[in-house]
Amino acid sequence: MRRLIPANTGVWLQRRWQSTPRRARQQQPTAVTALAENAVSDISAKWQKLAATPFLNEATEPLDVSRIPKLAHGLDKVLFRPGPHFMVDPLTGRSQFNKWIKDICQPEEFNYDAQPEYKIASDDVVSQQLALQHGLKYTSSTSSITAALAKTYLLVAQGKQVNRRHFSPALVTQPTRFTNGTRQPVSVILRYRNGVYAVDSDKDPDEKWNILQILGKSMEKALTATPEEFDMYRKGNEHQLTPENMDKDYHRYAKIENFLLRAQIDCYHPKLPNKTFDLKTRGTLPIRMAPDEYLDNVDYKITGKDGVLQSFEREDYDMLRSAMLKYSFQVRIGGMDGVFVAYHSTAEIFGFQYLPLKTMDRWLFKNSVTGDQAFAVSVKLLQAAFDAVTKEFPEQDVRVTLAQEDGLEHRQPLTVWAEPIPESPVDAQPAAATPLTLHTIHTASIHNGRLVTGALHLLADGTDDWAVEYRVSKSGKSPTELRDAYLSVRDQMENNGPAAGQHLRFLDEIRQACGLREHKKAVMASL
Repeated sequence: MRRLIPANTGVWLQRRWQSTPRRARQQQPTAVTALAENAVSDISAKWQKLAATPFLNEATEPLDVSRIPKLAHGLDKVLFRPGPHFMVDPLTGRSQFNKWIKDICQPEEFNYDAQPEYKIASDDVVSQQLALQHGLKYTSSTSSITAALAKTYLLVAQGKQVNRRHFSPALVTQPTRFTNGTRQPVSVILRYRNGVYAVDSDKDPDEKWNILQILGKSMEKALTATPEEFDMYRKGNEHQLTPENMDKDYHRYAKIENFLLRAQIDCYHPKLPNKTFDLKTRGTLPIRMAPDEYLDNVDYKITGKDGVLQSFEREDYDMLRSAMLKYSFQVRIGGMDGVFVAYHSTAEIFGFQYLPLKTMDRWLFKNSVTGDQAFAVSVKLLQAAFDAVTKEFPEQDVRVTLAQEDGLEHRQPLTVWAEPIPESPVDAQPAAATPLTLHTIHTASIHNGRLVTGALHLLADGTDDWAVEYRVSKSGKSPTELRDAYLSVRDQMENNGPAAGQHLRFLDEIRQACGLREHKKAVMASL
């Protein structure tokens, strides 16, 4: 029998989690805030106006459905039945889908080398050629650009928080702000390639992937393959693979304003309004919080639809605060219908849910009219930020960092830091000598002729008029002031999250509330 979780568990856990000194510190203005507020030495910077419409979002070629995978194992019924679907019915104990899909193939058993290699934008010749062909300035993949788009959205959202009204009272104690990961600074690299700037995520190429990233690719394969097809990708079965039956990724290339954006199309169903959709594999709460300790948390299971812990509802609410904004942007870039989510513990799958874009829009923006226009404005503002950087450093590789003061988003501009990257390590200069610029972007939303001072919601019938006035200003502060503030922003990126051991202690409080055993690592962390 399922152990009942005390009614006040959510309040207790949330107070413990939010009362840390680190969170208190994040609410205080810093040197970066002061610098941004006083950065406008460029008195020539003028306010400009942009509107959500007209907005260019057009595929460069028709969809080739013959190259797109389809769901297997009877999973397609999830697409047309709203809400979460248990893998195993909790009342009858019967599997609702092919039992084979329940147990997850572990990384050491899967031949990842047999899957298509991911190409960053600067290595994607096809994207660069299409951008040149269509006269576009920037190119990127969805995975590299959506975090940056989230920053420009949060700028115009003025501290908007998520709405709990679509969830049960069990989650009334949960925070309504977007997560730290969504609000933290974002860094990308603009690489100049033959007349086009390719937008790459600024990640260490030697960075170790965590378990959720690793399993994402193999689980997507399992969702769309028969057991016999999947077995060819297990280690030891390499001889069964031929060039004809190996996977080949399919992408949609789209002209979106001055961007040529590439979106991988995961799946297809002819009866969906927009035919295609994305596959997402979502690890449970403790797995996401501590992916390096995932083996210690595979006993945390989803046992109910609603509730503050061990429920689909909690996973959906966390998704709303962390990933759904980027999901909605990815779907729009790919011209897709929605996302298919598989909920798992890295050891087993607990269930599935299909979230159409309309549902995500209702949770995020209240309606799709607001969602469409928020996406359009976010793209145009990001383009303005990149234009300011490339004007400053033309035809160069540049690292761009976007940041907004944490906890003060409702009244803070977006800071856009740019530093050129040397062509080779030999050309590298000491950090203090490297050119560094800071631009700040201030915005004001005008709704039906009036200044918006809070969260914006447009009518679903599309009759509202929304425009954004913005100003991009260059700071004239000294190189020393700029460098010190910039290092503070970069440090915030690298040290985002709870202090060492804190997440383990919090995890153990969750485990105790669920009646699960205590972790030795959590005990050590508390000493």
